[in-house]
Amino acid sequence: MNRSALCVLCLKNPKGLAFLCQFFGDSVDCYVHIDKKCNSDEYLEAASKVSEIRNIVNVKPSRDIFWGGFNMVEATLDLFKAAYEGGANDFILVSDDTIPIKNKTFILGALIELENLVNFVEIGPTHALWARYSGRYLLDEPLLNPRRHGGGITSWSISKSALSRINEIEMESAAPYPTFHYGSQWMKIDRCTYSRLLTFLSTERGQRILRWFKYSAIPDESFIHTILAKELNLKSYPQQLVYADFSGSVRPMIYDVEGIRALLPLPHLFARKLGTDIDIEALASIYKSNAAIT
Repeated sequence: MNRSALCVLCLKNPKGLAFLCQFFGDSVDCYVHIDKKCNSDEYLEAASKVSEIRNIVNVKPSRDIFWGGFNMVEATLDLFKAAYEGGANDFILVSDDTIPIKNKTFILGALIELENLVNFVEIGPTHALWARYSGRYLLDEPLLNPRRHGGGITSWSISKSALSRINEIEMESAAPYPTFHYGSQWMKIDRCTYSRLLTFLSTERGQRILRWFKYSAIPDESFIHTILAKELNLKSYPQQLVYADFSGSVRPMIYDVEGIRALLPLPHLFARKLGTDIDIEALASIYKSNAAIT
């Protein structure tokens, strides 16, 4: 049987995870990575209240996720690995603040029909985003991450692990590719593509690519994309899996129930960003009253 895995990066929205589980029910297996800074019990309790879910796996280790750091990529690879070992045929990567904007049958049918749904563009040295790839960063280190919030005086010391990372950076003197590929981190890949990715990453060249991107900025939007494009010859899918609006002062825009209702005509399968105070019952009513959404 063709089984899909919903791979969810959980950062701050237990209600969002609960709704995704409720929406897909027994149609998928759910693999979650819960940020180390979050209360995992809160997430698992929210998801367990949805009786229809067949299988929910809390993927370990629980990594400390910071904006722009490589730990986000590591968590993604952990999710894909767990889904692969669990026998899934398709891996759908979303966040806990993602909402479906099509009905379940349509989404699962579209995802099965499409072998891969990864959207990206090629970025060269003259592009404004080039520094993300060519520069060297330590964004998993709290002191050196510009979006780090909170923390006491201990956060103002560079850890031994950071010093070892600096030594590792010095091992690679030049970027591995003359260009890189950039796109939305939210994607769908099939079992065959993941297997090929895994095989490549096990090679010496694959490890060199990994080391370079480990110290790039926001590699969740470029690391996998670049390998898929340059090493596996995957073509970009013309449309993103998940819609997000970055045009306002809040980026991306956060939606309430009425805002989500307005997104339903869009051609995308999902959208984000779902507010943390959302009313799950009111959200579910949208899909009941729009059962014919395709």
